[in-house]
Amino acid sequence: MTRRLSWGRTAGPGMGLPMGRLHVQVRMHGLLIEDCLLDVTSVMVIGDVAGSAVVFPGASVHIRRVGKALLVLGRELQEGEEVALDLPSLSIRLNHVRTERTVFKRHESFDWRFFAAALVIVLIGNWVDATNAWLERLPQGTDVEAGQPLHQMITLMQGASGGERIAAVQVPIEGARSGAREREVGEGPVHRNDDKLTGVGYHRWLRVMVPSDPMVLEADQRLDVEAEDTESRRIVAQAAYNMGHYRLASWHYRWILDRHPGDAHAQLRLAWAERRQGRHKAELALYEAVLAEQPRSVFALGGKAMAQARLGYITDSQKSFDEMTVLAPSHIYTEVAGAVLEAVRGRDDLALLSLERAIEGRNHLDRELQLELRRDIAVDPIFSGLRSSRSLRSVLRKHLGAASPRGIR
Repeated sequence: MTRRLSWGRTAGPGMGLPMGRLHVQVRMHGLLIEDCLLDVTSVMVIGDVAGSAVVFPGASVHIRRVGKALLVLGRELQEGEEVALDLPSLSIRLNHVRTERTVFKRHESFDWRFFAAALVIVLIGNWVDATNAWLERLPQGTDVEAGQPLHQMITLMQGASGGERIAAVQVPIEGARSGAREREVGEGPVHRNDDKLTGVGYHRWLRVMVPSDPMVLEADQRLDVEAEDTESRRIVAQAAYNMGHYRLASWHYRWILDRHPGDAHAQLRLAWAERRQGRHKAELALYEAVLAEQPRSVFALGGKAMAQARLGYITDSQKSFDEMTVLAPSHIYTEVAGAVLEAVRGRDDLALLSLERAIEGRNHLDRELQLELRRDIAVDPIFSGLRSSRSLRSVLRKHLGAASPRGIR
């Protein structure tokens, strides 16, 4: 692995902002996945550790305020200075934005009332234009129409307004300045990296399997020219999901379903994205929509059983699971559903047995479903107890050998 650090002075973006702001840009395989400003008041970390202000895989960077400077990667960044960290598939640019203050000299002939009125008109005009542009890019039928909180609506707008839609905003707008992570939404916890707590690199183990799709950048650029290209949007949605940008993935799949209501492929993958955000009622509704058209869908029936269990509908969940065992008694996904049901009931030993059977039969799944199984093991809060124990790691070592997760302590 090669690393290149570069230093320099630049006026940089964000001129005129308050002192101490750090402009962060992260690109993966050349694709922009993060672009934000952070207020650094004391100590902050970004990257591949739990609690990061900005989350991205493959590296971690600690940032600390030292007087008027920011200590980054062992170097004090003064205002206007930047540092770049380049890895094989990851590029990170950090810029301590320069502060410039404008001093207005009072003059007797200056009409402050006219100035204030003009300023209000300009601001209102810009806000209306920006809002109209955002709304034109949003698909109909999204959560915005359902009375979604304002910060979530703005986040959705940001995810759709840029040329590179993979740059999903991972924190609510009101939390972005303080570096807060995306907060819990829906009926359950968000699925996220907990390697720091378990002491095992499950999230790193997941990333190893995430494919690098050379078509993503081309598909994303095509959407700028032809927004109605459903297949390009499907590629971008899958890439966003694979990189852990579940909110952005949901947005794209909802766009597809707005135009193609019966698209079972999009319905199932939107359900998976909703699950990762803890939105299990929305997830359950999507499975039921698929089953209305395809009553023998193993993935919809298994997903329904798991969503019901997560919502606490244990009797209904068991009924759905029983139907699944009759429909596909030896299917790997039946084992995954069984593991979730047992984990919800607090029977981690039985959940582990089901997971082991799923791991044993993983080669019967296509690559996407193998990745989904690994994602369940690595980030699903249902299995957090197993990740903290040695038993799961032992099972993975037994079946995967050197390819199993490794300790990080």
